[in-house]
Amino acid sequence: MGEAAAAALITARAGDGLEANVPYTPGSGPGVWQPTPPKFTPALAPWLAQMRPFTMTSASQFLPDGPTPLNSEEWVDDYNLTRVLGK
Repeated sequence: MGEAAAAALITARAGDGLEANVPYTPGSGPGVWQPTPPKFTPALAPWLAQMRPFTMTSASQFLPDGPTPLNSEEWVDDYNLTRVLGK
């Protein structure tokens, strides 16, 4: 019974985007992920954004809020608090 269930799951997930070849070009500028020294390794799994979810209706269904905009008062306050207390 377990083998049949596993086979059904494998069949259902065929072509789901797992490890698909997704080209990725890093952005630039403040707040944008970029490869970093010393290895400058590329993004680990850019195909995850294209993979069909297991239980959700879409990959964007439960996206968290993005980071605080770098030009907002909240960001400036958080930066200054970290600068002062982080000494």
